[in-house]
Amino acid sequence: MGKDWERADASGVLDTPAGTYAAVSPGNRHACALRTDGAIRCWGDERAGLTDAPSGTFTALAADGGPCAVRADGAAHCWGPTFSGQQQFDFGGNGSQLIASIAGGNSTVCALDTNSHLACKHAQRASVVGNEIIEADGSSFDVSVPKGPFSSASVGSRSGCGIRPDGSIACWGQGVANLHAPQAPIRHCQAAAA
Repeated sequence: MGKDWERADASGVLDTPAGTYAAVSPGNRHACALRTDGAIRCWGDERAGLTDAPSGTFTALAADGGPCAVRADGAAHCWGPTFSGQQQFDFGGNGSQLIASIAGGNSTVCALDTNSHLACKHAQRASVVGNEIIEADGSSFDVSVPKGPFSSASVGSRSGCGIRPDGSIACWGQGVANLHAPQAPIRHCQAAAA
């Protein structure tokens, strides 16, 4: 579709694809949407393959961090420069590998399996030592994901949070000490638009 991201109107609003959609997910200079028929449509800056969504039927997607989506058979599939092809997640021997939902942020993608276990992958732009990511500038941050179960999760650039079935929140990653989770039960978690 070309460089749609550069074709915004005077108010900064992008031309978006026509059709009927069930979900939309913005990324870094691109966006992807899940059509009601299960197909994915991406638009925006196509230089790194971010808009080259695979064909097939999907149930969930995350444009940032991957982009990645969940196929109807429960497999995770990613495209673009960060992750590519079918993805496997390490659920610590407890997971089903049937993915229910997926979340992404910057160079991280996390999957929630059908047994409510959460696992994350990180791009190879930085060194990974155990559960710690070491950036090129020497800074580091812990990426240990708390044990589940979780009902949903959202991932940012260097941190993530998940909602447990009882409505409580657990967070992980850099700056997690500053993430004061609310005490009231929460039922759904979704990343805010930038």
